[in-house]
Amino acid sequence: MKVVPGGVLASPTTTLSAVSSGAVDAATRTFNYTPSELPVLTLIGDLIVFGTDPRAGAAAMTKSILIDCAACQEEAEQDNIEILFAVSTAPYNLMCKGN
Repeated sequence: MKVVPGGVLASPTTTLSAVSSGAVDAATRTFNYTPSELPVLTLIGDLIVFGTDPRAGAAAMTKSILIDCAACQEEAEQDNIEILFAVSTAPYNLMCKGN
């Protein structure tokens, strides 16, 4: 397998079609770049921001997608993709100006 840096073969908005069509074998994907393509998976991914521990959130999201969420599995199958795992970022912090 040849690893190519993100964005070279497919942009964030075309990754799904590149994997689905077989143009690339694998890719990382952020669901919320194109929520209309994978609405259920996007919803599950959006819920992670409500957690306090990103590691626990990613583990819970992975379990939900791979085991508990039939609609997630149907979406993935419909687009000819296999989801292997989910990741999360550190907590989001708002920075505000003023009192």
